[in-house]
Amino acid sequence: FSTAERDAFMGEARFLRSWAYFNLVMNFDSVPLVMYAVDNITKVPYLPATRQDVILDTIEADLVKSFNAVFTGVINVPNTFDIGKRPSEETTRLRATKRTVATLQAEVYLWRNKYAQAVAACDNYANNGGGAPGGTWFNLFWGKSNENLFNGEMFTVVFEYLGREINPLMRYVSNDPLSGGEYMVVPSD
Repeated sequence: FSTAERDAFMGEARFLRSWAYFNLVMNFDSVPLVMYAVDNITKVPYLPATRQDVILDTIEADLVKSFNAVFTGVINVPNTFDIGKRPSEETTRLRATKRTVATLQAEVYLWRNKYAQAVAACDNYANNGGGAPGGTWFNLFWGKSNENLFNGEMFTVVFEYLGREINPLMRYVSNDPLSGGEYMVVPSD
């Protein structure tokens, strides 16, 4: 990994953790907050619930780090046909990008009645390739995801190896060599 790729993956991990905890807070209010890696479920002690405001403060801080680390949506990827790299969205369009993080930031700020911060997050969305394509509300929700339109989706994970729509994480976690998996990250016992 390059430093930028490593930081982007870390940013996406923070985004996913923030998204998961935000859903827990919205549904259950206070829940246990675990901020360290767990390699064995038996090592997890019983934890009391953490106050909602503490969890939301943690989410906000993680989303700021995430926004600064993830890609905007276009990066240089290895070119299949010749030596070098070419600009592409194929490795980022279905991953957490600055726009995705800004969307969740706005939602969290709205949940907390922090309207000025929510507006700033929406501005971050628009300044990183967001906004209504074609300038109309209708066009914001109409079209194909691969045309970089919002379509109401926050994020999805797509994988179609034969169609060359690959998710770069598949190389690491898939044990199917026919789909490009090298099984580089194997679960432990």
